Amino acid sequence: MKRREELPFFKKLPYKFDVERILQDFNFVKDKNDDLTIEGGYGDKVGSKAPALEYAFGIGKYTEYVGGIATGGYTQVGMTQFNPDAVDRDYDIKISKKRPDERHYNALRPELEGSYIQEVMNTFVGEATRTRMAIMKPGGVIKPHIDYNTDYSVRYHIPLKTNDQCGFKNTDKQGNSEEIHMGLGECWFLNQGFKHSAWNNGDTERWHLIVSVLTQEDLDVS
Repeated sequence: MKRREELPFFKKLPYKFDVERILQDFNFVKDKNDDLTIEGGYGDKVGSKAPALEYAFGIGKYTEYVGGIATGGYTQVGMTQFNPDAVDRDYDIKISKKRPDERHYNALRPELEGSYIQEVMNTFVGEATRTRMAIMKPGGVIKPHIDYNTDYSVRYHIPLKTNDQCGFKNTDKQGNSEEIHMGLGECWFLNQGFKHSAWNNGDTERWHLIVSVLTQEDLDVS
């Protein structure tokens, strides 16, 4: 598994998905509460750890966390949920048991069994784990932050609703940066190991299906 410094800021994968079928499947999800804020949700468990991750990775602690990492309306709805059977797996990259591990959130919600969303997750060569619908309202901003390094897991974004005022920025430790816009139904790798941010300056909501994948074979698919 390559670390962040060995991978690009972004990469467009050769996968194309049916946006309408994904959105239709989302209607079957029974619990649409925000997994980032509900008691016991993934964000409730891991959100406060982000500054510590920055320190641990030697990139520095950013002041943008003051007042929260997202502003203007941002929620994530889990397509997968915590799987206790995943806890005892032997992963190549180990993290402290005191820290919530998103690799353990790999159990598909029962109502999505046999769905197109499951088919999307199974498209990837690597094993899909935590998958969620990220919804950003007009004017929403995700402040610059980092997540886990890419030898832990990688993330792929599939835009389902967007506008031309939505974007991402990624910046490395040397200050080099890149900004992109992701098109509907496309599939993009986002290097979450570097400092990245996102925004929706348009008048419509931005919806992304985000799929975390354990290994990196998909980055070599042509």
